[in-house]
Amino acid sequence: MSDRFCLRGCTRRGEHWAVCPDYGREDGTCRGCVQVEARDGALVCERCYRSLRRHLEDAADLVGHLRSLADPTKAAPIARGAGGSRVEAPAPVAADLIDASDDIVRTLRAWALYVQFGEGHPWRVEGLEAGIDGADAYTDAAGCAEVILDALDGIANDSHQSLALCEGVMVVHPGDPDVWSIADAAARWPLDEEPRWAPVPCPACDLLTVRVEPHRGRRPTRYRCASDGCGWEANALDDGGLWSAVFADPVQILADDDHPRHDPDLLTLSAAARVAGRTVGTIRTWVSSGDLARHLGRVRRDDVIAVKARKEGVRV
Repeated sequence: MSDRFCLRGCTRRGEHWAVCPDYGREDGTCRGCVQVEARDGALVCERCYRSLRRHLEDAADLVGHLRSLADPTKAAPIARGAGGSRVEAPAPVAADLIDASDDIVRTLRAWALYVQFGEGHPWRVEGLEAGIDGADAYTDAAGCAEVILDALDGIANDSHQSLALCEGVMVVHPGDPDVWSIADAAARWPLDEEPRWAPVPCPACDLLTVRVEPHRGRRPTRYRCASDGCGWEANALDDGGLWSAVFADPVQILADDDHPRHDPDLLTLSAAARVAGRTVGTIRTWVSSGDLARHLGRVRRDDVIAVKARKEGVRV
């Protein structure tokens, strides 16, 4: 486990330091003040790292999507006169679409040049060329994003670079931003992913709120929790491919009393909290500290009972 905390100040929801006024309370106003450990070899936490990676992977598709929306030849006519043959000019294009795609490409180009040539390179960073279509915009953005993704581990381990990249990629600004981040544009004009809901709970918040986003091109399948304040996400390659097995489509198995489908001794975090008489946050703390081991997102009943007894000083 890393001895560094996330540079962006991320905290664990529902977990409090002993000095916090809401320590030991379920109805407090503090949403959590225990800091999240940084990812190994990075200065940001796993959640921030994976969010950065996701937005960079989506950048090219998003730029192509924005340029397609902004293509005046595809816009609907403003009006047509009854019985007339004159075709009206296409509808005006929202300036935000142009600004957002330009800002994203400018960010991607700036970072790609910095990664390849360092800070003192002689090239001036510009937005998209006038009249460029969605396909060419996609190709341009994809090449830049690939360069940044290849260098992401090094960037995430540098304090100045990681904060600057987060600002341009994953920070959502209120209202109409002066400079659009990738996350700003994705929130305003989301890509149509056609996700499905996973059949098992989120490993972080224990709710059935994990959306499975199918793989696209070279990007692997993603798993993202949609519950408020959770933010857990992973892809099919993370942690040795663990999550592709956890969130796989359920396979129908015929009932067999001698061979039950699920091990009844494997508990969700909510069930473990009921067995221990503690909160889900406490169970999650036991997992984080290594007191409890997880098996496909669950914990063993006997382990929960043993840890509870040890914490209470009872011999079992």
